[in-house]
Amino acid sequence: MEIVVVAALALAGAILVALPIVRAVPGPVLDTRGDELNARKRAALEALVDLEAEHAIGKLSDDDYEQLQTTYQAEALTVLDEIEAAGDSAGDELEAEIAATRARLERET
Repeated sequence: MEIVVVAALALAGAILVALPIVRAVPGPVLDTRGDELNARKRAALEALVDLEAEHAIGKLSDDDYEQLQTTYQAEALTVLDEIEAAGDSAGDELEAEIAATRARLERET
């Protein structure tokens, strides 16, 4: 009889421990497009900072510095424009959802 009680308690404990592991818990929603854009922005800005430092210590000629600076600035501006456009589209989607909810609520009342 004692063996049955001990086995039941052990089984119950194992289930309590395993349940959170087995149960599917939704994780945070990842914004991969936003993460990718932020990584590109960070890389472009870091490249500009590194470029400034290398030019300041004489590793780059003035011509090379100006050429690379133009390239990195263009990349940074492109990414910033993409981030702004992505933010605008997210705002538009939110506004559309709000308008649909308001219309539905007005119909219900």
